[in-house]
Amino acid sequence: MCGIMASRGPGAARRTLDGLRHLEYRGYDSAGLGVRNEGGLSVTRAQGKLAHLLDKIGADPRPFAPDVTAAIGHTRWATHGAVDVDNAHPILDCTGQVAIVHNGVLENYAALRSELELAGHTFAADVDSEVIAHLVEHSLAVGLAPLDALRKAVARLQGSWAIAMLVGSVDALFLARHRSPLLVRGDCLQVVVASDARATDAAIGPLRSLDDGDVVELGAAWRWAGGDGDGKLPEVLAESPDNAAYLPATGDLKGTTTAMESEISEQADVARRLVDRLRRELNTNDTWESVGVPSPRSIHIIACGSSLYAAEIVARTCRLVTGVPAISIVASEYDPHLHEAPDLTIAVSQSGETADVLAALDKVSSPVIAITNNPWSSLALRADAVLDCAAGIEHGVAATKSFTAQVIVGVGLVLALARERITDSAMASYLDSLDRLPHQLELCDVLSRHSALRLAEELAEASGWIYLGTGSGLPYAAEGALKMKELTYRWAQAYPAAELKHGPLALISTGTPVVVIDNGAARLATSIAEVQSRGARVIRVGGQHSDVGPATSPDEPPWGRLAVVSSLQHLALQVGSVLGNDIDHPRNLAKSVTVL
Repeated sequence: MCGIMASRGPGAARRTLDGLRHLEYRGYDSAGLGVRNEGGLSVTRAQGKLAHLLDKIGADPRPFAPDVTAAIGHTRWATHGAVDVDNAHPILDCTGQVAIVHNGVLENYAALRSELELAGHTFAADVDSEVIAHLVEHSLAVGLAPLDALRKAVARLQGSWAIAMLVGSVDALFLARHRSPLLVRGDCLQVVVASDARATDAAIGPLRSLDDGDVVELGAAWRWAGGDGDGKLPEVLAESPDNAAYLPATGDLKGTTTAMESEISEQADVARRLVDRLRRELNTNDTWESVGVPSPRSIHIIACGSSLYAAEIVARTCRLVTGVPAISIVASEYDPHLHEAPDLTIAVSQSGETADVLAALDKVSSPVIAITNNPWSSLALRADAVLDCAAGIEHGVAATKSFTAQVIVGVGLVLALARERITDSAMASYLDSLDRLPHQLELCDVLSRHSALRLAEELAEASGWIYLGTGSGLPYAAEGALKMKELTYRWAQAYPAAELKHGPLALISTGTPVVVIDNGAARLATSIAEVQSRGARVIRVGGQHSDVGPATSPDEPPWGRLAVVSSLQHLALQVGSVLGNDIDHPRNLAKSVTVL
């Protein structure tokens, strides 16, 4: 979602802009840069992509002047206020000498804004974030130092925030965090600040995370203050070799035209690495002992969006393989009063910053295992144990390889739990199925491209799509429908196949595309006949007569035919491309959904 980048030291503006390039994958609708030199502050903002901001800055030499000592930058995904330059960050106070960038949502901003307006402050934007700048301005006017002014300001706030601030009269960066990520890399001579560690260069120095309640001054000396007073510098974070912190700002497209298409192709390599890791872990240690969480008798898995469908696959696999009751729950609707407390909660989030998941964890009393692609995230720091998806950065906003990685990592956890519960031959069969997965993903990727394009050219003008599945195929149908919505801006809905006759048949007319996840279940034949008799255009994915991707055998593991996600992703991508949509950055979407 919104991205924060900041830097102090030589080349601060260039490092900040470079960091913003690495945050583009999160999704945003405006961008801005603020710099500080001996003459005060200079702010440049632009609507749209970062390229528009760079065009503006190219005509203005001030950000790159030798006397620039610090910079803050932001990519904004709109919550409060329209998508325009006035609402882009950095946001200034009345004097133009306080500039802030803010991630999060302020629940009491309306009351604070009314109070500040009555005190004589003039607001220039519609965003909730602007109250922060004016609160700081108010305290500076009565003689408080900037760090104390920021601390006093955040004490008035309700909601969530990661804040980076410049003050024209002081050569320092000022930071604050509460329920929104903010990380610091470097030392007093050269430092960068980011909302995502992967936007920072490990060569600059060690990585540290602000804790909730921290208010920090990064100048010639560092003052790191906790919510209750002066705090110690936090420990350096361990960095996983499987998930490099600093990656190119644009992915290797490998001959493709979009990052998403490239990342669909990468799924085979991601699967190969994860399956190899899983085999090593199962052969060398007891996973449950290594993560320090007791073997559970009941499990809740909480997630949102694509991660929720991965969670459904993992929960179903757990029930079938181990007999341990496991249920998936959409995080935004998590209510501990509706379910008996589990022995274990598994939280699944690509970014590790999903606000609904983090809010749900506030209601959880059991140990928590995080499945995430960001081992330095808020979720990872809160969990009792972390399973790193190690998929690498995903530049396309719509999930592809991160979804596949979540399923494999979750299935690996289930197999670790099953070690003492199933026979050696059953375990060998499951591992053999995983060993075949990378080749299946490669085959699906290659064979889906052209067939998906032909279907897209035929069906791009369809007003909506129906997806059908049953058993193991139902979560894949839901994920396929979500991809179609995200990339085409057309409605797409997944249903259990037998539910058609209970209402959804009213949606079927001549030419309606109906995508069937064909896992060989007998009930699918009846549902296909029902829609064909009403003129639907049936598209089979998987099975002996697959229309997208290769035919598949009747046999399938408990987690279903994971490789079909490649075919579903290609279908949505090609339809979106034929419609002329921005595949890597679909409208209104964000990679890391950090608002409730």
